[in-house]
Amino acid sequence: MLAEGKTQGVFQLESTGMRNFLMQMRPGNFEDIIAAISLYRPGPMDSIPRFIAGKQAPETVKYLDPKLKPILDVTYGCMVYQEQVMQIVRDLAGYSMGRSDLVRRAMAKKKHDVMNREKEIFVHGQVEGGEVVVPTLNGNIKMNIKAGTQPDSRMRLRGKGLPHYKSEGAGDMIVTIKVVLPTLNAQQAELLKKIKAEER
Repeated sequence: MLAEGKTQGVFQLESTGMRNFLMQMRPGNFEDIIAAISLYRPGPMDSIPRFIAGKQAPETVKYLDPKLKPILDVTYGCMVYQEQVMQIVRDLAGYSMGRSDLVRRAMAKKKHDVMNREKEIFVHGQVEGGEVVVPTLNGNIKMNIKAGTQPDSRMRLRGKGLPHYKSEGAGDMIVTIKVVLPTLNAQQAELLKKIKAEER
């Protein structure tokens, strides 16, 4: 019925544009109907052609990172729901539930200043009280730094010539690493490279 555009009198599905979308999309389950309602609004509407193409040929859907697949496969690689954005910043950058909700609220209210600030934190980490909080896939790592530390220098902390990492909930550990500030983990760097390539 829905795939044939027979939605007269069906709340949120009866407009001409929505009927055309449903006929192209050919919903096959309840999740498709939810996605259709979520997509058919200004902004997300730009993703409709990509959604339809992905639904018709799921094997052609490409993900910038493999960790996006379990989050976006239900919407064929498109970010449709605010909850998906929250999960992405948690899984790819180690955001907490609270911090991911801050991103969600900033997106919902179109707070560009907050979004730009969170983009910097997502990519580079955040300085808090003399520590750089670097997002990772296993949660935030706090790294002590000395004031005035120059980029591409070996950090000398606690007189040991080694950076001291304090991992939340995991106790202290000492590791040897050359730190470049601002820094990205390998996964974030690869994702950023792919995003920049797509923008060209």
